Order: sequence, then C-alpha cells, then structure tokens
Amino acid sequence: MFQKELSFTMFLLVKDSFELNTPLGKREIQLLAGDITKLQSNEKVDIVLTSAYYGDYAPIVTTLIGNLKDNLNISVHDLAEDKDVDLRSQFSCWVSKPLPSHLPYHRLVCFEYIRWSSSLVDQISNMFRAMMPIFNNKDTTVITPLLATGGQGHSSLKVLSGMFHAACEWIRAGLPLKCLKLVVYSANPSKPTSMVLECMKLFTKLKSKWQELENMDSIAELEGGPYDVCLSWAPENRDWVGKVCHQLLQENSKLKIYSDEFIFNHEDVWQKHIFHIMKNSKRIIVLLTPSYITNSECLEQFSIALCCNKLKKEETLVPFYLETIDSIPSYMILVQYIDCRVRKADQTQDVLLQQASSKVLKPSENSVSESLLFGSWTQDKDNDVMDGNRNITYDIFVSYSHSHGQQPKELVEILQRNHPEMSIFFDVSELKAGNLWQQVLYEAVGKAHCIVAFISPAYLTSSVCQEEFNIGLGRHFVQDSVLVVPVYDADVELIHPSQSSVPVVDIRNESLDILATKLVQLVKLRKNNKSIADIDMLKKEMECKRSLEFKDKFKLEGGHVVKNVSAQSGDMQGNVVFSYAPEMVCLAAIMSAIMKRHAPQLSFHLLASSQTQRRMHLDTADLVVVFISDQYLSSPYLVEELHTVLCRQRTVKDSTILYLIQCNHKLPEPVYLHLLPYNISLDDHFWRRLKGASSNKNPKYEIDIDGMAGIYRCTPDQNLGLTAAAHEAIFTLSIKGQGSTFPFSIENIYRLQKEAQKISDDMIPLKDHLVTLSSFCHDIVKKFGQTALFGMEQTSTNFTELTKSSDQPVDQTLEELENSKHGDDHDEQTCDEQTCDEQTCDKIGENTIQEADESTDHSIRPPISVAESDDVCIDDTTAVKKKSMTCSIL
Repeated sequence: MFQKELSFTMFLLVKDSFELNTPLGKREIQLLAGDITKLQSNEKVDIVLTSAYYGDYAPIVTTLIGNLKDNLNISVHDLAEDKDVDLRSQFSCWVSKPLPSHLPYHRLVCFEYIRWSSSLVDQISNMFRAMMPIFNNKDTTVITPLLATGGQGHSSLKVLSGMFHAACEWIRAGLPLKCLKLVVYSANPSKPTSMVLECMKLFTKLKSKWQELENMDSIAELEGGPYDVCLSWAPENRDWVGKVCHQLLQENSKLKIYSDEFIFNHEDVWQKHIFHIMKNSKRIIVLLTPSYITNSECLEQFSIALCCNKLKKEETLVPFYLETIDSIPSYMILVQYIDCRVRKADQTQDVLLQQASSKVLKPSENSVSESLLFGSWTQDKDNDVMDGNRNITYDIFVSYSHSHGQQPKELVEILQRNHPEMSIFFDVSELKAGNLWQQVLYEAVGKAHCIVAFISPAYLTSSVCQEEFNIGLGRHFVQDSVLVVPVYDADVELIHPSQSSVPVVDIRNESLDILATKLVQLVKLRKNNKSIADIDMLKKEMECKRSLEFKDKFKLEGGHVVKNVSAQSGDMQGNVVFSYAPEMVCLAAIMSAIMKRHAPQLSFHLLASSQTQRRMHLDTADLVVVFISDQYLSSPYLVEELHTVLCRQRTVKDSTILYLIQCNHKLPEPVYLHLLPYNISLDDHFWRRLKGASSNKNPKYEIDIDGMAGIYRCTPDQNLGLTAAAHEAIFTLSIKGQGSTFPFSIENIYRLQKEAQKISDDMIPLKDHLVTLSSFCHDIVKKFGQTALFGMEQTSTNFTELTKSSDQPVDQTLEELENSKHGDDHDEQTCDEQTCDEQTCDKIGENTIQEADESTDHSIRPPISVAESDDVCIDDTTAVKKKSMTCSIL
C-alpha cells in the first residue's frame, strides 16, 4: 500500500513525502511524478536543478532542458550566456540570474560534467557540497529531476537512493535545505508507470529506514543521549583527560562519559560517527590547549561540536580553557569558555577543575553566579532556536567591569530578592559557558528597558563595556523605549565629553536597596510610556560622518574615484575573504575584481565548500569584507560570521582586519547594527548625487575569481562606492602591522556629533555632570507627569538640572528652543544637505555633479539632548506651550 497522494497540481503529483524534525525547523523530502515544468506559481521554489554535459545546452525534447524551452520558454543556453555565478571550476555548476517573476522557480542551477569523467556517487556528493555556498545559510527550497538518468543512463533507483540518503545526511548536519522535491518524469502521473511505481516502493523503504533512525535519535535525546559528557581533546593532552574525568565523576559517579580519542575516516566528507556521538551527548567539553588548536582533526571536531550546539535547544558545547594559547581562533573565542588556568597564588588546578565540572553539570542552580535567568521573559517557542535571544526582552541590563563587580552583584541580589518579577541581564549568570557571548550581549542591551552602567576607571577603558554603553546611547539618541542610568561610586575624575550625554547618578551616599526600588519604579514607568525609535536620525548622523570622511580620503578624476593617498599595491600579497548574503554576491564579486585589477597578487575567497573551511578562511584572512544587508541579518549563521570577525578584530591590535560595507540595510532593529563603524554605506544618498560625475554609465565586469566566473553589473552609484571601498581596502592591507585603525565595534553617536561640530575632545570633570538619585527620578517623572508613583508633590522643573549634560549654556538652549517653533527642520541642521552632500560633491568634482533623480531630504536633527516634542514645559515661573526639550535621560 502506498501513501495517499498528498496534493495535486496539473500534471505534477506528490506521491509520498518524508519529514525530518530538526531543532532548526521541519525539513521535507518529497517524491513527485509528472513534469517539472508544470509546477504551479503558488508552489514556487527557490531553485530548479538541471544537468548537462559541459557546454551542451541543446533543448532535446526528452530532457528537462528541452521541456523548459518548449513549455516555459526558458532557454538554458541563454541563461548560460549571462550567468549570475559560475562555480564550474569548484562545484561543476553555475547559477542563473533571477528568472521572471511569473515562473515557478526563482533561479536555475545547472550541473555540468565532462562525459564519463566522474562516478554517480561523486556527482551526488558534489551536488550537495555545492548547495552550501549557493544557499549561503539561507533556508532554500529545491525541485530537481533524478539527475544523471538521461544521457548518462544511470539507474533511476540508484539515483533516487543516493539523493535521498545524501539529503538526509546533509539536512541533519545543518544544510538549510527546507524542502527537496524529487521528480520522476511521467506524462500522466495519475496513471503511474512501472518506473514510477518502483520509485514509490523504494521511497517507502528509504523513508521507513530513516524514520527508525529518527525515532532512535528521539528516544536517545529524551533519555539524554547515550552519553552525559563527550570529551574532545588532542592526543598530546591525554593527562588532562584523566584529570577532567576524575573531577566530573567526583561530582556524579554515575556519569557516562565518552573520553576515547576520535578516529577520523579520511575517506568521508562528513564524520558521521563523531557527529552521532556529539549530537547524542548532554554536554561536549572541549579541552582547549595549544596542541588542540594546531591539530586539524581537532578543529574539525570543534566545528562538528558547533553544529551540534546550534541544533540543540540548550547550550551543549563547553570549552575548558586549560593552557594559555597565544592566538585562539576567533570562532572559538566567540563561544563562552570556562577558564581553568591557574593564574593566582591562591588557586589550585584541582579546585578550578572541580568548579568547572560543577558549572557544567549543574547549570541551573538558583544562584547569582550560575542562575539561568532572574525573573521571566517572553519568548516565542516556535521561532528558530538560533534566533531565540532576539525575542528576549529584559527589564534591566546591568553593565559593569568585572574588576569592579561586587556592587553590581549586590544590586542584582537585592533585585532578585525583593523584585522577583523583574527580568535581569547580569553577565555572570546570563553568559553561560557555550553561549555566543558577544551576540548575546549586544542583543540583550538592545532589548532592555533599562541599562544601568556602573562607571569605574576599568569601565571607561574596557572596549566591551564601552560597546554596551554606546548601544544604550544609540537607543537613547533615536528615542527608543530605554532608560540609560549611569551610576557612579568609584574613583573617576575625568570622562570624555561624549560620555556626559546623559547625567551620571551619584550613589556614593545612597543605599543599594533604595537604588533597586527606584530602578524598578522607573522601569515600570518607562514600560507604560513606550516610544518608537527613529532610526532615520541615526542614519543621517552616520551618513554625515561618512560623507566628511569621503571628502578627506577621495577625489574624482576623469569621472573615477581616486584615493588621495594611494598604496603601492603591485606586488601586495594577502588573503581577502568576503562575507555576504546571496543577494549581494554581485557586489562582492565586483569589489574583488576591482581590487584584483589594482593588486593582482592578492588572493580572494568568495566561496567555501564547508563550514569548517569557512571558519578557517575567516580566522586566517588578512582582511574580511562584510556586506551588511537585511538579507544578511536574516541568517543566524551570517550574523555569527560577523560577530566572529568583530571578536577577532578586538584581539588584533596591530592591524585592521575588518572592512564593513552597508547595503540595503533598512530594518530598524537591532539598533546596534546601525552603530557599526561602516567604512562605506552604499545606502548613503551622496553616492546617488555623485553618479552624474561618473564616467562609467553602465558598469560591467567579467570575473573569474576563486571558482566564481561570470559577467556582473551594478549601478553607477554602486560602482563609485565599490571602487572607493576597493581602494580603501587595499590601503588598509598596505599598512598591515602598523596599528589598527578600527574604532570600537560600536560607534558612540554623541562622539561623532561632537567631532562633526568640531567640539573639543578634551576630557572633562565628571563632578560637573553628577546628579542625585532623587533629582534623576524627579526629572523622569516630570516627563511623564506621574509624580504619584514616587509619592512626590508636583513641583516645577529645574531647567538647569535638565540641561546639565548639554554643551550649551541654559539661556542659549532655551532661546534656540523658542526660535525653533518659527522655523522648520531645515533651520536646525547639525549636518545638512548643504554642508554634507553638496560641499563634498563640489570639492571632489567641480561643476561635474548632476542632481540625482530622487528628491531626498537630508536634514539632520540637532543633538538629542535637545529633542523636539510637543509637551508642556514648566519653568520656575510659567507654563509655556512650545517645542520643548526632552529630558536627556529618556
């Protein structure tokens, strides 16, 4: 008995299907009978696969290529003449440009083979290896005939079996293949031929076999897997294995530990047995030592462990940092490890290993140092497990330096004890071992209702602390629903002017109990008065910065972008890696071509055949060029690549290894992604204003780089931006080893404003910007008119207090506010169209600039410390309805 037909389309029937349940979502393999060209538009797929002998695209009637031409007027020959991506040198295939929207496929991928040059197994393996760079970590649907059964004459049953097994293996290993439709050709699928019947029978057997494996895995996972702990270690570290096992068994003598040395099968592309053991283990402990990171097989084990970590709904991978490593691969640094090194006189190795073992085996104990979460949070359980952190909203984010951690810890304990309903991010607890810590930090501070920053000398010099603070300031700048509360109780005398953008609360004479109570009340008030972030304000400030930098660095000569200071690039060597979403492959390819034209000795990596190879590229590159777009940010794996390189850049002090390009980035959240220090933004309006001066009105590049070949086109304004990016990237490589020019990973928007306004960068006394806790709370309550919440009487607003963080005198600020009601936004520009775009354009191309077709308002709002609102402002004597100043702590 065959399964009842699941769905019907004209001349294309789904005969059977197999569903794989993975933590990343359901995946499906379907068996269909009929004609691929009869797929309906409402069942549109991302990719249709076909195959041909090398360069032979003849539309023979009995082939899919022939049917595509006859039924849909799709000429594979014409598509081959204008390929989007040519991967034939590495993966024996090429990718078409997007097909017309009325067709049931978005793109066509054609596999080409030299006659009788490879076996069926090789061809199927190569097909799935090619999917990794083609999909580029994006969920993808594919429809395909049983390849190699036509001219090559391979058995349909053998091809079906091979493709089914390969699809299941790759899906289980993390390939984002959402649905694979395997089609057996039939002129009348409602009356199956003997071949269709044989394929249905085989599909049923294959499905049953894999269903048994799925059930076995499900049972193993319900029971916690066959192992409680799996150890990954280098052969030179056998002694460490014994010590770690001893401490684990001391914690729980009944633990089942896999501690054998993994033996690699070098004939397999994927180490199935290692993956199976790790996947069915509760915890994977990696013993990090210098020997481990210099062993290629160990690095492969770590990649498999990362894969398992993503596939599970909890943190599985836990590195034990045992011996100091001079240079840890950045993708390892990104995973939170437990430091087991003896670094203090009062520490012993046994105690450190005992503490690490306890954390691994008892991660959910309710203590400040180990608890998973204080309070509760809202999370959509149906969402992608990799995207879970983005859906967590914290009430309070505690930002502090670990060298001054006692007071923050005491505050958290008070909040936990007295206000258990509050959800709190405190990184001792929230950054569990195994977490991708940087992404967790950035997204948590981007979602919190209140950010409490404990200002200390170490806080002001810590790059991570400053990045947290800068995200808070960025959200404050765009009037997001956030309270930024810097508190002071340490020996700090001077701060940067940009750090005075919000008043600092002096808690030296306050009890932490009172602080905790006031914070909870403020959070409740803030949550009841939500606001919508205005990302356009931020974009305009960032564009102003980049336009001024462009004027300083570049000029237009003969319609071409030229760098004012060029590099000697003829014999320059180095490795350049590109990270991008599939939609941006054209821009990445063009930039690599421009760079290669000026620096032919450079090596470029646009593709990777595996995640392991990809991580190696990112960790060894001399420069990583990242194209940030909405499509890029929709992929958790690409976002992980970004954080991997950001982490690596933080550890590299003598060189700049990250080059950021923004393109088609419109999503307002997360805010921190708009605060990255982009070198170039193709979204900036001034590129469209410059395009009239470009001598290349139809940019076209013929490219053959890193196995990617084809003809690529872009718009004139994109070409100008990519040319500038290519020149600057080459210059960056030319000064390698002479110091990093990369700023903090997150820009301080107020610092940029002050630089644009040419305000002094000298340090200023902190004492001039301190406020009392009472005054701080009073100003917030006055903003929302809810003094009863704090039991205060209605009093007049102290404008002097409100403007303490402003760089201007109080009288001047009020006068400007009064005048602002008589003019529009164009009278209040910090960096407007005149100063930013037109002057820049005039400087670099006298009388050559044509106006862009678009009419765009480039006005920039004034600094956020004087923001527009329509509230009633009450000074010491009278109430006046005017465009008022929003309290600078909101």
